Amino acid sequence: MNDGSAMDLKNSRHAWSLGHKLRRALWMVVWRLFGRPGPRFLSPWRVFLLRAFGARIGRDVLVGGGVKVL
Repeated sequence: MNDGSAMDLKNSRHAWSLGHKLRRALWMVVWRLFGRPGPRFLSPWRVFLLRAFGARIGRDVLVGGGVKVL
């Protein structure tokens, strides 16, 4: 159903700010380099990284290297 009208995207705004996108990109790099690799006994390190980026995590949790954190 194309009625011939076009959508003007000049004044559209993205849902996320540039700062949010940069923090998210930083998180992805940090998690890839320091969070994912390694055995399960590094779970406290992973929990520390998650909390450093604002995650709320309970006590005595285990975070495996294969977990996907978005």
